Amino acid sequence: MSATNIYIILIIVLLLIFKLIHRNRKKRHAEVHFGLGEGPMTTMELREDPNLRLSYANFKTEMFASLSVKYNEVKVIAAGGMGIIVSAIDKETKKKVAIKTIAPKLYNNPKAIKFFFQEFQAIQRMNHPNIIRIYDSYNEGFLYYVMEYLEGETLEDLMNREGILPIRSVVRIGTQVARALQHCHSNGIVHRDVKPSNIFISSKNNSCKIIDFGVVKDLDSETQDSTAIGSPHYAAPEQLQAGQISGKSDIYALGVCIFKMVSGEYPYDDADLATKVFKNPRKIENFRSDIPAKLVKIIYDSLALDPKERSNAKSLWERLRNIKK
Repeated sequence: MSATNIYIILIIVLLLIFKLIHRNRKKRHAEVHFGLGEGPMTTMELREDPNLRLSYANFKTEMFASLSVKYNEVKVIAAGGMGIIVSAIDKETKKKVAIKTIAPKLYNNPKAIKFFFQEFQAIQRMNHPNIIRIYDSYNEGFLYYVMEYLEGETLEDLMNREGILPIRSVVRIGTQVARALQHCHSNGIVHRDVKPSNIFISSKNNSCKIIDFGVVKDLDSETQDSTAIGSPHYAAPEQLQAGQISGKSDIYALGVCIFKMVSGEYPYDDADLATKVFKNPRKIENFRSDIPAKLVKIIYDSLALDPKERSNAKSLWERLRNIKK
């Protein structure tokens, strides 16, 4: 067997593993909205293990008691492997917030702690209307940070309900996400997991926000961490090959999002995922005839196999906002 065939087989196995993970994520709809992720303790384990269930119940009781000092109307809105997210009303500001915690069970798990603080520190470094905002963090018997409360739905929810989107909506969403990515990249942050479930659309003003920075990459870091490559359909070829990650990897993922919004399909079907590292995507024109030529060009440029051939976020934002809708 040639080295090329062995490599392709390894890629297929890796993609199958990530496909199973992605399928399980869909079952935890509410968790994904706020970035709870998987983690060592799953919702299924909580249901099946009475000791874990009791431990989690005790944790919630202690958490509510601690939070009640500063907040009113504390309510659980999501629970997953990494911890709990609650909504609450700040007693001082009267503002509704979301509070993300990490389960005490994970305090001795270096990887879990790393992801928790990595996300907090990454978002804290940024201040942009198209990126979820974090207000503060605390360590008062348990770790948690306070972020803005979002009302609306994810882009994934929207596409599941509506199917393909109007070109006007595609351009509006793409423009806002590209603008957010420009801010991330200028602050030395690569998101690494841009996908519809990590793009939140506000029901108040229809604005978009990038959420869930749990696998973020700091461009200033001297180490290259390839342990988390994102979702297979949205991961750039260099991510699948454990290569050098850059802002252009996020641009590829956004290109896939735009392709999906326009067509309802992925650039590569499941059978072709293993060959996406050296094969061009499907023709977007075969799915829809009313796509502006400029948007077609943006899609293909964003999905270029070579990162050097993709636009940077600033250029992509400028190109998208100049499309006549």
